[in-house]
Amino acid sequence: VNDNEETCMPVWNVKNDSMEEFCDTKVIGNHIEQKEVWKKITSLDLKDNEILVIGIFTEVKFEDYIEWVPKMFGLQIEEWASWTAGLNVDLVEYWKFDENTGTTVTGELGNYIINLTNTPSWVTGKSNFAINFSNFGLGNQEYGITTDKVTEIVDTNHSISVWVNLNSVANGTIRNSGTVLGIGGGAGGAAQTQNLVDNIFTVEADNWTTFGSNANLVSDAKSDGDVGTFVNMVFTFDNVNNNTRIYRNGVLEVSGTTNINIIEEYMFFGIGLVQFASQFLDGAVDEVGLWNRTLSQTEIDLLYDNGTGTFFSDLISTTLNAPVEGLTTSNSSVTFNVTPLSLDGSNLVNVSIFLDGILNQTNLTVINNTASIFIIDGISEGSHNWTAQVCSNTPDCVNNSETRNFTIDSIAPSLIVTSPNETFNFQEIDTNLSLNWNVTDVGLDVCSYNWNGTNTTVTCSDNQSNILINTGFNKSLTFFANDTAGNLNFTTVTWDYKIFQNSLTFNPNTTGGNTENFTLNVTKLSSIQISTVNLIYNESASAASFTAGDEPIVTANKIVPNPAADTNLSFFFSFFMSDSSVINTTSNNQTVFSFKVGNCTAQTTLIYNFTLLDEENQTKLENVTIDYAINIFDRTRTVSIANTSLNSTDNPTAICINQNLTDASLYSLDGILKYTSTDGDFLTRYHNILNFSLTNATVPNLINIFDVLSTTGTPFQLTFRDANLALSPNILVNVNKQFVSSNDFKTVEIPITDSNGQTIVNLVRNIGIYNLIFTNSSGIIVATFNKVTAFCQDFTIGECTLDLDTPPQSVDTFNLSESNGVSFVLDYENSTSLATVTFSTLNSTAVEIRIVGTTQNQFGNSSVCNNSLTSTLGTVTCDATAILETDDFLFIDLFSDGQFLESRVININPQNELIGGQFGSNGYFIAFLMLLFVMMLFSNDRQTFLIMLGMSWVVILALGLVKGAIIGATSAGIWLLVSIFMMIWRLKKEEIGA
Repeated sequence: VNDNEETCMPVWNVKNDSMEEFCDTKVIGNHIEQKEVWKKITSLDLKDNEILVIGIFTEVKFEDYIEWVPKMFGLQIEEWASWTAGLNVDLVEYWKFDENTGTTVTGELGNYIINLTNTPSWVTGKSNFAINFSNFGLGNQEYGITTDKVTEIVDTNHSISVWVNLNSVANGTIRNSGTVLGIGGGAGGAAQTQNLVDNIFTVEADNWTTFGSNANLVSDAKSDGDVGTFVNMVFTFDNVNNNTRIYRNGVLEVSGTTNINIIEEYMFFGIGLVQFASQFLDGAVDEVGLWNRTLSQTEIDLLYDNGTGTFFSDLISTTLNAPVEGLTTSNSSVTFNVTPLSLDGSNLVNVSIFLDGILNQTNLTVINNTASIFIIDGISEGSHNWTAQVCSNTPDCVNNSETRNFTIDSIAPSLIVTSPNETFNFQEIDTNLSLNWNVTDVGLDVCSYNWNGTNTTVTCSDNQSNILINTGFNKSLTFFANDTAGNLNFTTVTWDYKIFQNSLTFNPNTTGGNTENFTLNVTKLSSIQISTVNLIYNESASAASFTAGDEPIVTANKIVPNPAADTNLSFFFSFFMSDSSVINTTSNNQTVFSFKVGNCTAQTTLIYNFTLLDEENQTKLENVTIDYAINIFDRTRTVSIANTSLNSTDNPTAICINQNLTDASLYSLDGILKYTSTDGDFLTRYHNILNFSLTNATVPNLINIFDVLSTTGTPFQLTFRDANLALSPNILVNVNKQFVSSNDFKTVEIPITDSNGQTIVNLVRNIGIYNLIFTNSSGIIVATFNKVTAFCQDFTIGECTLDLDTPPQSVDTFNLSESNGVSFVLDYENSTSLATVTFSTLNSTAVEIRIVGTTQNQFGNSSVCNNSLTSTLGTVTCDATAILETDDFLFIDLFSDGQFLESRVININPQNELIGGQFGSNGYFIAFLMLLFVMMLFSNDRQTFLIMLGMSWVVILALGLVKGAIIGATSAGIWLLVSIFMMIWRLKKEEIGA
C-alpha cells in the first residue's frame, strides 16, 4: 500500500483567469497490508480487465467435493472433473476391470468379486482395461456373476453406472438383481438353468430397455448408433415411488413406473447373463458402479464428464487445501495444508509434501480426515509445483492429489516509462498524448498512473495508453506497477511543450472572397522565442502577427479564395522558433461556399433590381435590351471573386448572388449596364457602378434607370479636367435631371470618363436643368456643377460638347465612407444667400440627407430651414435671406438617415467683421487706450468714474472703433449703459444711507 504525501502550490488558471491552489499527491514509500473480503457478486460486478478471485460456498454431505464449471459472458469455462467423496456415499461396490488377466474381477471396496464364465476376453477399456463378452450359444455364453448375494439393495433405492462399447446390436443383459433362478444356493450354478427375473437392464433390438414384473421401460436412445464407441449408461430405481430412469451420456432418456420384485435368495449381481440363446451381450464393459441410493443429475453429469468420464479413486487419498493453484507471494516461507483420507478405515501412517517433484517433509502423526500443516522456509525465487502423498498400513502409498503451482516473487516489477519524458514540439488541448512503458515481472498484476490528480488503471501488457490532455500546466505523471505478490514499483516522469495550443478561434463556414480572421492562443516554452508565424491556408502562406510573452495571441487575416464548388480548405499555423525548429499546429478544415453572381434564375439572393423607365413620362418601357457586366472583388480589390456578363430583355432586370451575406461579408463591386428600348427611337445609355460596397446592409438595391427618345435627348461629348486642368479618367458622372412635377432631381444616367477624361451624356438640350456630380473610384465627390443647362455649339452639324473644369478654389470635401457611407460638400453662396450640400452615397444606396439651419442670440434659437432629400446623390439647400438684416451667422447641422454628420457656422454678412469696425483690428487697441485713460483720470470718484466709462463706450461705438450699436434690442451698448446707470443709483443710495 502506498504511503502518500500531499504538496500544494499556487498556479494560474488561464481558463478562469485567476490564481488557484494546485495540490498533487506523491508516493513517498509503501508498506504491505493483507486483507481478504468475500462479497456476493453478480454479473454486473465483472468488469473488463478486472481481476477477481471468485469462490463458491455450498452445502455438502460428509466428504463431498465440489467442482464448479461457471458460465460467464455466454461462455462455459471448462474445469477438470474428478471423483469426489460424494460419489463414495452409499457406494456398494465399484469394479474397474483393470486386472487385464484372469477370470475374476475384484471390487475396489473389496466387498464383491465377479467370477467370469467361459473366459471373456480382456480389451482396452474406457479407462485402462475392460471385459469383452461374446455369445457362443446357450451354455457357452460369456458372462460374469458375483460370488455373493448383493443384499445392500434389497427393498431400497439403487443405481448402476456402466461404460459399454457394443460390438453389435443384439439382445443382451446387464443385471443388478434377481439374476439366477434355481442354482442350488445361488453361487454361480449351471448356466443352462438360468432364468431371468425382474429388473433387467438390456440392449433390446435397437433400444436401451429395462424390464419390470409388470411393464417394460423402453428408452428413445438408439443403441445401434452406439456401436463401436463407449457410452455411459446409468440406471436408477426409486423404491418408494417404483420409478425407474435410464440415462445415456448424462441425459435422461426415459422415466416411468416399473414394479421390481426383489428376492433376496437370488440377489447376485451378474453381467452378460442371458435367458435365451439369442439374448446375449456382444460388447465390452468397463467401470461398473453399484449404489444403494439414486444418483442425482449432477452426479450423473460428473460420471459422464462430457465424454471424458469420472472414475473411482483410491481408498486412501489426499486433498490439497493450501496454497491455492497459481498463488504468487513475496514470502519465501510457505505454509502447506493437506488433508489425508482413508475410505476403508485403513490406518494412515504418514503424509508427505513433494516440492518440485522432490520429497521435502513427512508428517508421521496423521489423523484421518484432519489437515496436516507443513511450513517450508527459504523457497527460491521463481515458479514451483507441489503435491502430497499419503501412506497406510495396508501397506499402500498413494500420490493421487493434483499438482499445484505457485510462484515466489519478492522482486518489484521492472518499470521504464519511455514517453512522455521529452520536450514535444506541439500539443493541442483536449487531444491525446501517448503514454508508453515497458514493465516486466513473473506475476504482473495491476498497472496504473496518476496524472492531474486522477488515477487511471491500464493493462500492463498493453505497453501503451493515451492521456487526454485538458490542461497545459500539469506536465508530470507517476506510473505504478504492482505484481500479484504485492511488490510495487513506480516512477515519475516530466515533459514540456515548445508550443501548447490553448484555443483556436475561426469561422468554420465561410464564403469565397470573405476576409476571415484566425486567432490562436498558445503557451510557449519560455527558453525559446518565436521568430515568425505563418498561416498556411490551402497550401498558401501568409504572415501572422503575435503578441509578446510566453502566452502569445496569434492572429491572421485571410482573403478566402473562391472555389468553383463548395469545398473544405485546410489550414494550419507554422511557427519558426529561435532554435531553428519549425512547428506546425494541427490541420483544420474550413468549409468554403462558392460565391457566384448572375441572373436570379440560377442565383437566389437579390442585389440589384433595375427598372427601365421612359424619362419623359416616367412609365415602364416594355421592349428593352439590358446588357450588363458585373465584377466582384474582395474588400481590398486585389482578388477577383466572381463575375458575370449577360443580356436581358426582362424589365425589370434582376441580378442575384448565390449566398446570403453575413455581417462579416464585405465585397467591392464594379458594374456596367448598357440599355435601350425599341418602344421608340430611344438613345443608348449607360449606368456605371464603381467600387460599390457589397454587404448585407447594402442589398437589395431597387434602382430606376431612364432612357430618352432621340427626338428629345441629344448626345453631348463631355470633357472633364481636375483642379490642375488635367484630363481625369475613370470618373463617374452622375447626371441628375430636375423633374419639376415632383420637385426633385433624379439620376437618369451614370457614364464614366475614358482615359481622355471624356464620355457621352444624353441631355435634353436648351431646356433640361441638370446637376452634374463627379465622383472618383473611392466614392469621393471631386466636383459638382449645379443648375446646368446644355447648349450645342452647332446642333445642325452635331457639335454638342461640354467642357467642365474643377474650380481651382479649395473645396471642403468629406469622405465619411467608413462611418456614414456618404460623401458631401457644404458651401455657401453670398450672392444668393444659399447654403448648399451636395452629396453622393458610397454604396449607391438611397439615404435621406437633411439640412437644418438656425440662428443663435440672446433671445434663443430660431429656425431658418429644415429641408431634406432622399436619393443616392443630389443637393439640398438652406435659404438665409430672411435673417440677413438681423443676424450675422447661420448655424448649419447635417444629418444622414437621422445620424449626425456635421455642424458648420457660416458668416452670412462677411462685410461685418467680427472685430475692429472701420478701423479694422486697430480699433480694439484705440478703444483700450481710451478706456485706460478714463480709468486713470476718474478713479478717485466712483460715480464720476462710471459716468465717464459709459460716455467713453458711446464714443467708441460712435467712432466705429469696434462693431456694435447703441440702440436696438440686440445692441450690446444699450445694455452696458443700463448697467452703468443701475450701478450709479446703487452708489447714490449708499451715500444717502450713510
